[in-house]
Amino acid sequence: MEQRFNHDRGFAVVVASEGARPKDGQQVYEISTEVGYENKKLGGIGRRFIEEMKAAGFTHDMRETTLGHLQRGGVPIAYDRVLSAEFGVKAFEMVLNGQFGQMVAYHHPDLVAVSLKEAISKPNLVTIDSDLVNTARGLNISLGI
Repeated sequence: MEQRFNHDRGFAVVVASEGARPKDGQQVYEISTEVGYENKKLGGIGRRFIEEMKAAGFTHDMRETTLGHLQRGGVPIAYDRVLSAEFGVKAFEMVLNGQFGQMVAYHHPDLVAVSLKEAISKPNLVTIDSDLVNTARGLNISLGI
């Protein structure tokens, strides 16, 4: 990676899943102590990667961003608050109606119940010619393709 940096210029973006682990290594996680939620809490692979890069002698600036926080973060606007309330009410109605094994989905313009089996039956893949890929390329974001 060092060759990407000349005269303190250059950058590299490394992406790792929360469940990622070093080759022949262990997942990075904490055990939650929250009552009723005592399980693995994945995360920290970015921090571990930076520590290992520093230990290997890499001296350039390194930062980690938990993308999930970034994607879900930000200040909610009125639309976010209303939509989340609508999802909550729909989910409660589904419980009252005994509609278990289903999830709330937004099918414009309606909120509907969709079976979990149906929801995961067909992958929703991003195609190479999609608007999302074209936008990423327009922003000079490499997707490895």
